[in-house]
Amino acid sequence: MPAASRTLVALLFLALATAPAAAQEDIDGSDAAADTGQENGPATLAVIEAVSYGTIPPGSRLVTQPETQGEMDDAAWRLVNEDLPARGYQIGSDGDLVLTVATQLVERLSTDQANTGPGPNSAVAEGMQFSTAQQTLLNPRQPVNRSDRVFRVAVSIYDRTSGGFVWRGSAERLDAETEPSAALRAMLPALLDHIGENASGVAVPLQP
Repeated sequence: MPAASRTLVALLFLALATAPAAAQEDIDGSDAAADTGQENGPATLAVIEAVSYGTIPPGSRLVTQPETQGEMDDAAWRLVNEDLPARGYQIGSDGDLVLTVATQLVERLSTDQANTGPGPNSAVAEGMQFSTAQQTLLNPRQPVNRSDRVFRVAVSIYDRTSGGFVWRGSAERLDAETEPSAALRAMLPALLDHIGENASGVAVPLQP
């Protein structure tokens, strides 16, 4: 056999021998990457927005109150009262500034839920197909909302004498992976970090 032919055969044999090992490495590498993605996963986040309208002097005395008598608002109010003294603020009924905390939890409108009919905020307005005869969505595979539930905590501080806002801020959970009470414990202190400041799009990591 000519030398060139022997060389070609040897190279072909070497390629065939190494191909399975290389393919197995690719498979193993893909599996490892998939496992890493599953373990780490996308971070669950909340986002903070805040606007300052005036100055809040350090050590200010604040009157704190929940927006409503609801259980979640009450929990947020108690958390505020526990948090503020560590930041140097005083809490008392004779304060010049009033801090109000409110929470909001809005359930997702199920895609197979009966609808009352098309309107400005209906599924039709969002590009969905609605059956007026059956009072249901014709294309239920498309989500009505982007997340399962919207959970938000808002804090406002206003001057007791003038009634004008001094600062307002909110933190909103981006998905429903973290249940509201756990999200509140992470979101509210992070929001209070920005008292008296302007903030936009500040991300707060949440534990699912």
